Amino acid sequence: MFIADYTKISFKHIYLQNFRTKQIKELINKWFSDNPSINEDKFDNILKSFRAFGFPRTPMAVSLFLWIIEKQENKPINNAKLLEKFIESLLDKINKEEIYSEKFDFDNKIHLLAKIAKFMLDKENDNYYLKYTELLDYVRSYFIKQQFETVFDAQKIIDNLIERGIFIKNDAEIKFRFASFFHFFLAKQMIFVPKFKKYVLDKKNYLNFTDEIDYYTGLERNAESVLEILSERVDNGFAYLKRKISHQLINDFFETSNSVVDDIDFSNIIENKPTKKELEQMNDEVLEKTSVKKKIERKDKIESDNIKLDRLLKLTANVLKNTEFVDKNENLKTEVYRKVVEYNTLLLFRDKFFY
Repeated sequence: MFIADYTKISFKHIYLQNFRTKQIKELINKWFSDNPSINEDKFDNILKSFRAFGFPRTPMAVSLFLWIIEKQENKPINNAKLLEKFIESLLDKINKEEIYSEKFDFDNKIHLLAKIAKFMLDKENDNYYLKYTELLDYVRSYFIKQQFETVFDAQKIIDNLIERGIFIKNDAEIKFRFASFFHFFLAKQMIFVPKFKKYVLDKKNYLNFTDEIDYYTGLERNAESVLEILSERVDNGFAYLKRKISHQLINDFFETSNSVVDDIDFSNIIENKPTKKELEQMNDEVLEKTSVKKKIERKDKIESDNIKLDRLLKLTANVLKNTEFVDKNENLKTEVYRKVVEYNTLLLFRDKFFY
């Protein structure tokens, strides 16, 4: 039912659509017009981040993301730190009112949201939602334990988090707006509660928490113990495939009288090089296939050995990339890098010859 049904005024429906590749690129070029370091690679990385986080490509979301990237220029960035800055902006961390003790400040919100994420995980509802009244009771009980009940209004805090886009409420149900937010705050819970971190990293559980471990190591960036655990597990995971696919088989496959370059027809490549417009169309197709990740996948047991190996190798590579502050044991990082390259080759041969 619309207002137009009750008035003689002529209304025109206008819809805010997601930006397409060309529009995102134009905004990036204007935003960073004075920065020559922004090139095609940077543009591709921004698109990858949107796909990874599952954010909508609205003008506001893209602009906010570009603002965060601009503020982080010339500093090490990973997806976890980018997402942290995005959430900080939503929670208005820079608001000067945050400094007053009677305010429910940024750190209060982060700790509460981490506990809520864990509470949602324990409830195991589809999409990890909670009833609004259930969440309200939980926050009130949390405030009582922290002796905050006379200082903060639980309902106002929750409604403020909905208003700021952290939660989304549908009728009587409430959940994190994006799946990436849920994973991020579980990663925060790993930082705050060592017992939960131990649970996540347990052999029986860790492959169900790959996003959380990725974010955790991206936030900490010196999680050497996690890299050591994954180094051992990736060896155990690929032991059978390593025995099945010998190095000789790999060497024989690549044995050839002609080099790869000799077999390339460069004139054909130049003739069929995609135009700028065609590249934008290809990017648009990828973006359109990547839906906004509002649905949170259940952490059910993984039955497929192939999926387990794929997840394990990807997680190991991501954690290696995140552990930039692990400088006491460079041999570990070098060894894990070698394993990632070797086992990725084994996966290529597995898919080509055995399935």
